[in-house]
Amino acid sequence: MISIGDIYDKDINFLFGSGASFGLLPTLQLKIRKGVGDARYSLEELATKFEQEDGDRRRLVQLFMHYYSSCIRPAERLTLEAAASTETGAKTIKNYRTFLTTILEMVSRRTSLDRRCNLFKYQQQIGLILACTPPDATHH
Repeated sequence: MISIGDIYDKDINFLFGSGASFGLLPTLQLKIRKGVGDARYSLEELATKFEQEDGDRRRLVQLFMHYYSSCIRPAERLTLEAAASTETGAKTIKNYRTFLTTILEMVSRRTSLDRRCNLFKYQQQIGLILACTPPDATHH
């Protein structure tokens, strides 16, 4: 384990990957089997397959409509209450809050001119956003 005392005065950068909010939203893994064992297509793999096979790309439109309705729209509508209503979601929110509390403790030990930490993300991290939401706030 790394001691906060060893790193509190260092530049701190964190990179959140797409799995950081696992459990809050559906993944891009589809139920469509590849035909080899239990392997299933991801949305990206199936989109690539459709692009290569279809000149008119009609199946792509339907695939991206599915993506919007099953992934994007639920993320837009997710509230803190809904996220925390499942065991997995509550754990994810708790982990984000623990992380943020720890980071705030670290930067609070610094001089006022050096109180910052960089958070980078690959995608919208809905868990991070919800973890920053006060429990009594309404999030739409």
